[in-house]
Amino acid sequence: MWKRLQYLWKKVLPQQVIRIVILCIATVTVVFDIITLPIYLLWHKPWRLWHLIYRNRSLQDVDYPDDLVRKSTRTHLPEFYLDDCQTLDEAFEKGYEIFGPQHSCLAWRPILQRESNKQNDINIPYRYKLGEYQWMTWKTLIESINQFGSALRRMLSAQKGDRIVIYAETSYRWFISAQAIIKNGSVVATLYPTLDNQGVYDAIKECETTIIVTTNQLLKKLIEHPRKSEIFQQLRYLIVLDQKEGQYESNKDIERFNLELNNNNQNDVQIITYEQMLQAGEKNFNFTKNDPDDLAVIMYTSGSGGRPKGVLMTQRNIIGLFKGCIGLLEFFLHETCRHVYIAYLPLAHILEFGVETFVILLGARIGYSSPHTLTDLSAALMPGCKGDATLLRPTVMACVPLVLDRIRKTILTRLNQRGLLAVKLFEFIVEYKYFWMAKGFQTPLLDHIFLRKFNELLGGNLIGMLSGGAPLAPDTQKLIRACMNIIFIQGYGSTETVGGGLFMDTHDYSLGKVGGPQFGTKIKLVDWTEGGYTITDKPNPRGEIHLSCESLSIGYFKLKDVDRKAYYEDHLGIRWFRTGDVGEMFPNGSFKIIDRKKDFTKLQFGEYISLGKVETKLKTSYLINQICVLADSMRDHLIAIVIPNQKAIERIWTRQIANKCQNNERENLNLNNQKLLQIFRKKMIIHARLNGLRRYEIPKHYLLVQDEWTAENGLVTASFKLKRKQIQHFYQEMIEQIIVENCE
Repeated sequence: MWKRLQYLWKKVLPQQVIRIVILCIATVTVVFDIITLPIYLLWHKPWRLWHLIYRNRSLQDVDYPDDLVRKSTRTHLPEFYLDDCQTLDEAFEKGYEIFGPQHSCLAWRPILQRESNKQNDINIPYRYKLGEYQWMTWKTLIESINQFGSALRRMLSAQKGDRIVIYAETSYRWFISAQAIIKNGSVVATLYPTLDNQGVYDAIKECETTIIVTTNQLLKKLIEHPRKSEIFQQLRYLIVLDQKEGQYESNKDIERFNLELNNNNQNDVQIITYEQMLQAGEKNFNFTKNDPDDLAVIMYTSGSGGRPKGVLMTQRNIIGLFKGCIGLLEFFLHETCRHVYIAYLPLAHILEFGVETFVILLGARIGYSSPHTLTDLSAALMPGCKGDATLLRPTVMACVPLVLDRIRKTILTRLNQRGLLAVKLFEFIVEYKYFWMAKGFQTPLLDHIFLRKFNELLGGNLIGMLSGGAPLAPDTQKLIRACMNIIFIQGYGSTETVGGGLFMDTHDYSLGKVGGPQFGTKIKLVDWTEGGYTITDKPNPRGEIHLSCESLSIGYFKLKDVDRKAYYEDHLGIRWFRTGDVGEMFPNGSFKIIDRKKDFTKLQFGEYISLGKVETKLKTSYLINQICVLADSMRDHLIAIVIPNQKAIERIWTRQIANKCQNNERENLNLNNQKLLQIFRKKMIIHARLNGLRRYEIPKHYLLVQDEWTAENGLVTASFKLKRKQIQHFYQEMIEQIIVENCE
């Protein structure tokens, strides 16, 4: 009886009190809304936006009466100079004319000082003291492109069609180098800095390149590569992009690398600095005009489906992407010169490459950053050094879902530390904010009192965010858009479509969807009966997504067999790409990505399961940072490998396990503790059921690990997609042990 009273006092009563408090706040809020609604109606005039909020996102293509083919509702694009451009050469020339030689365009922070990271984090070997942002004008940009490009031609003998590999971290010099290579008529082959040794070797050998543009850190990886003799045998030049400002001098590293090359009998390879390239070039070099059908980029994929594939992109493809996106970012076109974009994602990814090139041609300014120096709390900054976002104060940025999920979980973790009342109040604020946003209203009082600090984390000026690369959890989307009070655009595309595809528009407040096709894009849903998806499904049609657009790439590099499987031409002569993703179309013509064919598997008794769908549902739990779900056709259940939320797990350990153990058992958290695993499994079952997972879709066993999955250790791609096979192989012994223990 006494224990029962204690339970009621500690658990039930506080929860009831919190519910009453939230109910009172909600009641007062509703009364306030009713009283002030007429004023807000006259002030905000939301009816002016209703036709944009509730409009259809796509139309049936009349050329395909028997198929589910949708196209954009747009009949024309807003007038902009890119409409008249056929190549990147023309686009940059006209941009220079329109925005003027003195208009700022690119910025970076010089390195003033660096020191070894005492945390011994392999992903962050150094900590930096960075200076203020330094801005480059359009005049300097064009001159730098001409100098670098002419040096390629005159000093390195790079000709039209020659393939030049860029294997480097994101920086303004990466961007300039790529544009210079393209202007020279050569072809940029992009490699992720985190690509594994085999991927780097395959790409370099496949491209038959004699020139690699890289950085000191990655040059070291090349020199230490297991097959370096074969790589360097074909190379003639290595261009190093590192800056030399302040106390950090790259010349010493260059000397050391030259010595190592000589010691390895690879002295035929010449190392050239970025500065030397500019000095050797001409500011007003007369380049031969490029053709729209000239190959511009070979962009290697991140390798989530196995061996990275090189996607062939022409000048026409890239310009086609920009034309399709003009209608997407109309808020840019009105005040282009005031916008600032913060660049930190890999430029080897089509999302970042496309966005950076596009926004600079719109007249926006780009400030370069990195994931490790983005905010004031970033791990690669010395104490007292401000984060990049704080100094740059960007108005626009791009993100990938993994980063946004981490932001959401960080916010929720901090709220949990403040107690249940803080959590419930925050949830109420987010729901309230989003309710009115979706109806065309603003909430200035709420923003000022509760939410303005969230935007200040990224400089305080942020008005737009683009998310792509993978599906984003609806809860994360709602929280980010409400807290930041921003325009949030979620998109869907692929490297094969040069980033073109489906995008939300600026007034689309739906959750979990990716909008409709951009201008010039067609989307087709095709039956996939094996997975149980058909265009006759009720209430909404479902099927594999096929895309057709002007930006559709011309194919894969030296992979004709793969081309034939991925691309095809229909009876009207229209070329399509089979994405391998499954979509669902809603009555207003918007789409949602619901599955992926390669994530589809079958259990022992014939149940078909989408591993990606299960992961998407489960990773919304506050207990999980990262999750990989595995299946075996010889077994009737799933196994989940989880990197847990450390603070949440510690709280469970302290409250439910350690306090009930003997003193000698309380000291260290043990992720293999059976009681902990049992509690974790029970909580995940509840979470899974609340999110609509069926019994056989809920993992039976969980393996909790502390390892971080990064591109550096080869367990995720550079775009943060899981490498399922590699993860399974990495933990194979532990998985087998779990299976044996449970069989016993």
